[in-house]
Amino acid sequence: MTNLILVVVFILIISMIFFLSMASGEKAIEKMNKEEKKYFEEKIVKIEIGVLYEEVKNILGSPSRGEETKRPTWKVLSSKGASQVAIYLSDTNTVSKIKWMKIGKFVWEKDT
Repeated sequence: MTNLILVVVFILIISMIFFLSMASGEKAIEKMNKEEKKYFEEKIVKIEIGVLYEEVKNILGSPSRGEETKRPTWKVLSSKGASQVAIYLSDTNTVSKIKWMKIGKFVWEKDT
């Protein structure tokens, strides 16, 4: 039982270190590589809260997953690995939140 508790505590500590090292907001943009910044500037900043899902698809293309859900996602590939953009949709099929995440690096969100 003691070993199990130690393992759980260790996993919790590693998880906290992992998530605390991730950048958000403006710091997330600073962590993006050149390809990601270009994608951000050419695509993501064009998506406004409140626009219709169809407009998002015109900008980003068809989603990688969840096209018919309230949270479609797009995989963003770069030479430094993959990341994911998720668009959260309201009941009226308009954008209520945008979230771009690269595990271990950054989380960028827009919801207002």
